[in-house]
Amino acid sequence: MYDAKVDIQSQASRFILPIMHFSRLPHRTSPNFSLPPDDGSLDIRQIIEYNGRQNADHPLYRYEHNGIQTISWGRAIKQFHRSAQLVLKNVALHEDSSSRVIAILANIDSITFSSLIIGIILAGYVPFPISKRNSVAAIVRLLASTGARYLYVSDDEGTYDLVTGAIHLLASGGSQEIALIPVPTFEDLSSDVEDGLPSLPPLLEIARDAPCAILHSSGSISFPKSITLTHRMVLQYGLLQRHQGINLSGEVLSAHSLPMYHLMGFLSIPLSSILGLTISFFPPNNVLSIPSADLVLSSAVETKSSMIFCVPSLLETWSSSPSSIAWLKMFSLVIFGGGPMKEDVGDLLFRSGVRMSHLLGLTETGPLTVFFPETILKEGWQWFQRTDVIKTMFIPEHGYDGVYRLIIQESTLHSPTNLTTIIDGVPSFDTKDLIIFHPENRNLFTTYGRADDQITHSTGEKTNPHPIEILLMKDQKISFAIMFGRSKFQAGVLVRPSSDYLFDVNDERLLEDYRNLIWDTVANVNRTSPQHSRIFKEMILVVCPEEPFETTAKGTVRRQAILTKYTLEIENIYAKVDDATLSGIPPLRSHDISDISTFVKGVVTEILQQQINEDDNIFRFGADSLAAISIRTSIVRTLQHSGLLSVESIRALHPDFIFLYPSIAKLSAYIHEAILMSHISLREVEEYEPNGLTFKPLPESNDTVVEITRGTTRKHQEPLILIHGAPGIIGVFAPLQGCTGPVWAIQVTNDTPISSIQTWSEFYMKKIKEKKPTGPYRLGAYSGSSLLLFFLVLQFEKHGDDVSELVLLDHFPTMILQGFDPEEVDTKSDIWFREFHEHTIKAITALCFRAKFSFGALMRQFGQFMMEVLEGSPSPLIGHLLVTNTENIMRRSMEFMFSDRFYVMNSQSGRLTWSRALFNDWMREVKAPITLYVATDGVLSLLGPELRDQMSDLGMLSVFPNAKVVTLDCDHFGILEHRRLLELL
Repeated sequence: MYDAKVDIQSQASRFILPIMHFSRLPHRTSPNFSLPPDDGSLDIRQIIEYNGRQNADHPLYRYEHNGIQTISWGRAIKQFHRSAQLVLKNVALHEDSSSRVIAILANIDSITFSSLIIGIILAGYVPFPISKRNSVAAIVRLLASTGARYLYVSDDEGTYDLVTGAIHLLASGGSQEIALIPVPTFEDLSSDVEDGLPSLPPLLEIARDAPCAILHSSGSISFPKSITLTHRMVLQYGLLQRHQGINLSGEVLSAHSLPMYHLMGFLSIPLSSILGLTISFFPPNNVLSIPSADLVLSSAVETKSSMIFCVPSLLETWSSSPSSIAWLKMFSLVIFGGGPMKEDVGDLLFRSGVRMSHLLGLTETGPLTVFFPETILKEGWQWFQRTDVIKTMFIPEHGYDGVYRLIIQESTLHSPTNLTTIIDGVPSFDTKDLIIFHPENRNLFTTYGRADDQITHSTGEKTNPHPIEILLMKDQKISFAIMFGRSKFQAGVLVRPSSDYLFDVNDERLLEDYRNLIWDTVANVNRTSPQHSRIFKEMILVVCPEEPFETTAKGTVRRQAILTKYTLEIENIYAKVDDATLSGIPPLRSHDISDISTFVKGVVTEILQQQINEDDNIFRFGADSLAAISIRTSIVRTLQHSGLLSVESIRALHPDFIFLYPSIAKLSAYIHEAILMSHISLREVEEYEPNGLTFKPLPESNDTVVEITRGTTRKHQEPLILIHGAPGIIGVFAPLQGCTGPVWAIQVTNDTPISSIQTWSEFYMKKIKEKKPTGPYRLGAYSGSSLLLFFLVLQFEKHGDDVSELVLLDHFPTMILQGFDPEEVDTKSDIWFREFHEHTIKAITALCFRAKFSFGALMRQFGQFMMEVLEGSPSPLIGHLLVTNTENIMRRSMEFMFSDRFYVMNSQSGRLTWSRALFNDWMREVKAPITLYVATDGVLSLLGPELRDQMSDLGMLSVFPNAKVVTLDCDHFGILEHRRLLELL
């Protein structure tokens, strides 16, 4: 069961979805095709029989053989009947009739293959076509899992070897025998000779949820799994298109490249039967046509196909030929699916005027997006277009901003198989596909990756390999790239060079040369990847097997099979990295610069095998790129085990810091600075405190949740758990030790994840529950963390926890926008963020300079430090910490506030605009009672005089009219020691 969800359809009233026009596609219809009923009264068997009677002259198949040849429905139905009769005859020859599953493992042409599949269905059995790409072990698992007792096989050598191996393995395991049946030839099915074949029984009514056919998954994640398609599902594959008002009875769809054992090929049966499509295939004969890219395209053109359906790898091949692109432009529609396409290829074809439709589908669900669009989207080729006839949900994916998991819900029009979960009482299927929406049209989305492909590192951080691998494979020197690193600290990538760059990977010099050849590509990819997903040179595992990587029918590599095959090599590369941590170097135990210098000098000396001066450039004394890798690895590994730097701080180290600081002295200073920045604590606050404070400084603590006071009178009241202000430190909370009630504080620590507001609040929720497992909870925030507080409260409430009070100290989330026009906010622009950051720091320093009471001198000094950092002047490390923490929380707050969920289409301008109403609605999801404490000379002082009276409640009552507002006469920092506040908290 999922908690948080985004159901786009249920929010239709909030989004005015534009219709995008590019070029209309005039679908051809045939007056000679009588569409079968679309009310579901006929199943696929009955529709096939209907077409044999009512559409006898309509072409079903088309192929080229000494000119264009066609097979009409009238001729095809005879072949289907004969196929069914042969099935009954062959089954009758064997004693076992308990199994209804008839498997097919054969190398035959698609017309004969589809006729055999239909014949098995008409005979009352369930066809199970199996890919010859599977291993013997996979075939055995598929046969055993479906209970198949009959196997149609072809007599070619490759099939014979597979079948022989499978039968032997089944026999050795004590499984029931499989009856082998030779596949019929096209001539067998076309024969009119009466040879004692049994008569076909009448078609009896069959339950719509009864099995119609079985296909199997591609096996890109693990062993392929059998997937049963019910009669309802097969019927829906065609009827869904009919319900969109589509009539394609005059169109010819090229399916030359699509195998019948794959959903893309199997779809030709319901699409032709229900929509009247004519399917063009290679000619039916005993000499199979090898579907090379050139032959597929030329055959599609020669059969005068109006549309072509193919996998991306073919388009990538055709894109290199201007003549092939010219041919592609002749089709009214080029439909592709089954895997990702290289971005530069798609862009080239789109610019060239090729009319492309990107289809998303799964064997368990069938097609999920618009199959035959009436228009080509101007937004680009890479977007999938949602269809209203399939009920989709989009669940925010944990740990990823703007990324959703695609969920398909059962409906009267669409019934996926293997319904895996229940959401809002509706059986649903988790596709495990991760998607992102188009920024301006939420009817469009594209894939981000697969949830089951995500690599979870030992730190809990996740790497999404899909986009990184796609970028790497743009390099023509790389044939395939597969990332690894599950349960490891670092990510790595397994690379197979392109055919022109294969070499002996055991030759260390050649290996280094190849890594250098592709390093520019890897470095560019690293710049756009999260820190924990970056690839270091020593983590590039190059393999050059004699045979290409094993691929699925879709042309995608079998990821898990390949990673399993190279498990030893992967473990060895990690072991090699670990070995680079020199055992002879004493551990680093302190952040003292002398200790760090001794440690760094020991590492450099050990690796270079010579003594050098601290200011000497190591590259002038024999260090090369391999030595630099060893030095960096040793330093990083030692820092990991020392506990002096958090995981996040280690990730933040520059990947090339050895090259940037190429001497012992510079390296030592760099590491010293990194450690000090990571360990700024409350001690620095104490150092800058003036004399005469009326309260004690807080004791130093590295915990996320810190107890401030147990209260002076109401000791048994639930504690108020107060989030830090924007700078992340809680030293300013020292006056709260005088509160009558208990107070805990939350501070930013080395382990605080800051990738998004969601991960930030999830971390705080986890830490709070470690200290206080059950509610009720009193939660609050000071200053610029108010948005984080709302997110945190919503998480507690969605978890079923009772939040008895939400407390805001001199801030409200919409105050973040003061001084900025929402229409000009651009969270994807570093330039805009720099301007926003400067504005925020200046606002905070203005509050610091207005501080009075006990905090006056201290805050003015902090404000001066922050301005020094902003201006690039020398400043103590505490200044850098305050500025960095502020930038982090404000950036994440703005990224959330201006995420897609808060945009609507402006009907006048036709543009997506930010909606304050939607954002206010989101805040109103909070159920807890709210109290806001406002300082008269606090954030109100940042507003112009004309706004101060209007905004005396900081804009909160317009959102929460029943909330409580308490006004206190003090400044932004003085509120923390105001007597009234200390009594009320």
